[in-house]
Amino acid sequence: SSSFFLSLQRLFVFIFKKTFTKMYSTRIAAFFALLLVCQAYGRPDQQPDAENNEEEGYLGDETDYEEESEGDAANDNNEALAEPPEIKTKPQMIEVRPGSNVELPCYIVNGDDYTVEWKKGNVSLFFGDSDMTKDITSKIVTTANHSLIIYNVTKNDSSDSYTCSLLSVVQPVEVTHKVHVVDRPKDDDKRIRVVPGKRVEVNENESVTFGCEIKGSHKIVWSHKGSSLHNGEEINKNGKYVTIIKANRHHGGLYQCLADVPEDRPPYESIDVVVKFKPVIETEHNIVHTGIGQISELKCKIHAHPRAKVTWSKNGKPVTGRKDKKLHSEDKNSRVLIIEHTDNNDFGSYVCTASNTMGEASKEIILTGTPAKPRWVGMDRLDDEKTIVFKWKVKSYSPIKEYKLEYRRKGDADWKSVSPNVKDGEGDEFMVEHALEGLQAGVTYETKLLAKNELGWSSSSDTHSFDLEYIMASPQNPSESKNVASTRSLAALSVLLVFLSYISTNI
Repeated sequence: SSSFFLSLQRLFVFIFKKTFTKMYSTRIAAFFALLLVCQAYGRPDQQPDAENNEEEGYLGDETDYEEESEGDAANDNNEALAEPPEIKTKPQMIEVRPGSNVELPCYIVNGDDYTVEWKKGNVSLFFGDSDMTKDITSKIVTTANHSLIIYNVTKNDSSDSYTCSLLSVVQPVEVTHKVHVVDRPKDDDKRIRVVPGKRVEVNENESVTFGCEIKGSHKIVWSHKGSSLHNGEEINKNGKYVTIIKANRHHGGLYQCLADVPEDRPPYESIDVVVKFKPVIETEHNIVHTGIGQISELKCKIHAHPRAKVTWSKNGKPVTGRKDKKLHSEDKNSRVLIIEHTDNNDFGSYVCTASNTMGEASKEIILTGTPAKPRWVGMDRLDDEKTIVFKWKVKSYSPIKEYKLEYRRKGDADWKSVSPNVKDGEGDEFMVEHALEGLQAGVTYETKLLAKNELGWSSSSDTHSFDLEYIMASPQNPSESKNVASTRSLAALSVLLVFLSYISTNI
């Protein structure tokens, strides 16, 4: 035991100090050092505590299912409601030349549940996502962070009252910017002229060329979205001009050209490239596991320009918002179908469809009440060295009825199957443990698990491979192995010190 080992060490040190100067003292010290070595090397390695091992495997798994309690969620909601909405942006006065692009910021915190409105004077420009200008040229647009962008400004765009308002329940929260479009004296030798204009539109898979021209032999430095622009398979940069060979949605955005002249503030310009492309849909999960009475959320993230129209269907029939189904937009790109009280009739195949003038795209999401895919979390060896206990975790909103554990030698065509015992879970999470007996050393095996509840079988877990001989040779508790090594090193050092002291005493 560790307490005996510590006491033995202290006794050895005390006797060694008291008897160091005497001839026989080294023999006594050597005797205790020998006991120390025997104790360190002779004691059997302790078997790891199964319960502690389980806790480490469970809690240390980064992909562990973890949910906050209802009380915590309620407290979080109360705290969120307690924070009033606020616009962090300060009023700005912006002076620009005709033909420039202007971005008016509106940075909002705690405003997810409120509508944002942009106005010029008393004229509404945008109300939430709705474009009130009805301008098909998209001269004025809003961004995902609520900024207002005006392209190719003219003197008619001048105003002392561009207002971003957050329409809260108590009172509006707002910020007002001023924009003055003025003619400035021009230095033709140093002024950059953009071609074909400050806003360039191109269809997906088509090519486009734009550039920045300046008199003289001044070099033009290009950047895209703040990063240096380099030649590649899809972009050809040739001095003052840039050609996008086959445009896609990632090529859109602001391109900046800077004249390389020896000045503190060299002239620069920007060109906004707008790529029109058909919708691209991303989903968080292709299969969503839920349960009877649960709130289910199906999410689609849509990238498209022009903005896409989004519809939902279930098993080929349109889904419209009703009492227990709500269509919700988290932001300009996300569309969420919320089912507030899930029942058997809600399970099935849902399709999110997005369409614009460039084309259409769709993505399928399966809503199911079957258990989620089992996740392997670890294994323990037993004393007979031929039995391994395997562990999985399974998430299911309904009680588990049955497990099927399949295993085989790697390379065999057929699987053998057994049925692990079903234990009560904690909440919606179940732990599965099963011992496979009579395994052969030096053979590689494969295992996988399926789980069944009242609504059906889960998909199969990932196949896990293992070699019995390798497992038996590996220490179960790395920290214990490290401690044993440290103990033996200390014992060897003690013997060396005793031996040196013996030599010095007898010379």
